[in-house]
Amino acid sequence: MPADLHLLLLRDARDAVLPEGIAVSWLRGVGLDRTVEECGLAVVNDPAPLLGLADRDPRIQLYRPISEKIRATGEQG
Repeated sequence: MPADLHLLLLRDARDAVLPEGIAVSWLRGVGLDRTVEECGLAVVNDPAPLLGLADRDPRIQLYRPISEKIRATGEQG
């Protein structure tokens, strides 16, 4: 993921009201303990409109890249 993009993580927060234009992909939890029933993921260009929401709701988290993408040996990217 490019260093200027951010990852939005929604843990059992399908009811969260997000800014328009954010496309969330939803995954269902399948582990034995099912600590998360549903997880939403989205890549966002500008995290600023989501910062207040993430501060108020612990189910919503924002992450920024901390390293380059790992590539197979010889792969160009």
